[in-house]
Parts: sequence; structure tokens; C-alpha cells
Amino acid sequence: MNKSLEFIESRINDFQYADFENNRVVVTAGLQATFYFWGGYQSEVRERIADCAESYENSYGGHLKWQMHPEQTRRIWLDQKKLPPLRQYASTLGPDDAIQWYVSSGDDDAAAEYRLQIYTGRKWKQGDMSLLSFTLPRRFAFEAEERERFFSLFHLCIEKLNPFHAHAGLAVVTPYAQEDFQAEELDISTRLRAIYIEPTFVDISYAHHGIKSIDWMTFISTTLAQKVENVHSLLRPINTDGVHMGEHLSQGVLFLTGETPELLPIESGIPSNFSTLNAMLRPMRTCDFGSMGFDQSMANRALRVALPIFGSVGSISPASGHPPLLWDWEKRLWVFLLKRA
Repeated sequence: MNKSLEFIESRINDFQYADFENNRVVVTAGLQATFYFWGGYQSEVRERIADCAESYENSYGGHLKWQMHPEQTRRIWLDQKKLPPLRQYASTLGPDDAIQWYVSSGDDDAAAEYRLQIYTGRKWKQGDMSLLSFTLPRRFAFEAEERERFFSLFHLCIEKLNPFHAHAGLAVVTPYAQEDFQAEELDISTRLRAIYIEPTFVDISYAHHGIKSIDWMTFISTTLAQKVENVHSLLRPINTDGVHMGEHLSQGVLFLTGETPELLPIESGIPSNFSTLNAMLRPMRTCDFGSMGFDQSMANRALRVALPIFGSVGSISPASGHPPLLWDWEKRLWVFLLKRA
């Protein structure tokens, strides 16, 4: 086993939660990539979205089990084959309709190793962004052949979607009803850096301002780079400081923190590659995020204090391997807030 992956697996109690009564994992870490882009209501963009989705399905579709009906909140098992493929379905929609596509490998209410999610903005809501996000098993980031296949898919999505920004790395993976696991996501953030927490239907509302945080792979488009003049201004610190983490693409710049992703225990501090990249891309950030959760509770609003610094919210409690009770979560949150005061 790769040493980095071996270390991550040794910390599994820091990020994995199980529903023992039903014998299923409900929260874990996976390899996840997300692309935020405009024009999802345009037919030519929808064709390119279908290209990306088909590339994912050609490689990993054998693992997918069910799909959320795009117009009804109910699961459709893929072996029933009642729904048309994405390209055919998208061709029936008008520019004021949205693609809402969610396909998963997980059983009911279990975290899925394979997942494809697509949401497109509507023409009448000018300025709304679209997203495409997919998940793979975390080990794929450490197995050379699978990592190369992942890189190829990531670059294809950059080429096809021309995103405003995109990122990939280790992320918290939950069942479809992600809003039910906000307490667990917060609990994980108190112990680990460099694990992305991304409620996509919240983050998409802020994506037009910039990135939320850095990741193992962070793509900045030439348009977003105008916040610091141009792409060359982003590359200049790399060229002058000897930081080898930037790849100049025709659509922008792709930054990597290393050959493989890392999970960083809070107590270990922040490595220089993360702190350097974080400082370089700070002007690309979306600034005040308001709430990072699905509601406006104080607990979710408190998470915004984690944004100015890279993933650091203090070390509050050891991992238990079980979802925290609500009262315990609230108690630890108050301890956290007092420490930050």
C-alpha cells in the first residue's frame, strides 16, 4: 500500500462514520472533483456536459446502481432502465429548464464511492452558475494507473466545460441527503485539514465570486485570474520562489499541492506547499461565505471563521468513530468559539 494512503487509512476513525444498526457507512472520504461553469442552459454546453458524463460512465458506470429521477424526488434503479441517457434527456429541455442529474453507486442512505452530479443554471436566471461533480474511491488518487485515468477525466472536463474554477482532492462523502450530516462534517473539520467539505447546492450560490478554498488540485480560469491582473501574475510567484505546483493550460492555471493528496491532522501544522498556495490564491477566494451549511443556524454560520485560514478550526476532541450526539456537538462548538474569541 502507498505510504500516504496507508497513513490516511490509519486515520479512518477521524473521517468515517457508520450506521451499525443498518450495517452501512454513512460518512467517509473519497476522491472528488467539481467544476463550476456558466452557460449550462445552452445546447452546445449541454452537449459538452454529456461528453463529460459519458466519459465518467464509460470508465465507472458499471459501479452505478441508482439515479434520482431528474423531475421527481424518487430513486430509479438503473437495472430497470426507465430513464433515457443524459444526452437524450437534455435534448428535450428548453433553455429555461435545468438539468438536475444525480447517479450513485451507494445503497439507500449510504455514502457512495461512485457518484455523478450535474446541475445547470436556467437562461431566465442570468448569472446563475452550473456544476458538474463526481466522486471516486479515495485509493484511486494513489494507484498510478487509476490516478492517470482520473487526471485524463479531469482535464477532459476542463477542456469541455471551460470552468470559472474547479478543484479536486479528498472530500467528505455522504448519502444523497447531505444536509442530514452537517454535524459529522463539522466534527471532521475539527481534526483534519485538506479534506474538502462541499455542499454543492450551497457552494454554487457563491461560486461566481471565486473559490471557497484550495484543494489538492485547484484550477483558476483566465477570467478569474483577472482578480490579480492575469494568469501570468499567478504564475510569477511559482517562477520566482521555486514553487513547482502550477501547470499553464489554455483555459487557465492548474495548481497541485503534490503528486498525491494528503490528509493533514490539525496537530501536525500546515505544510509549506499548502500555506504557499493558500497565500498565492487568497485573492481568488469568495471572501465572506455567510453560511457553509444548509440552514442559517449559529452552528453553521460559525464555520465561516475557518475560511480565512487553511482548514484550521482547532483541535477539539479525538475521533470516536461514531456520529456525535447533538448535545455533544453543540458543547464542542461552544468550546471552539470560546477558543477563537
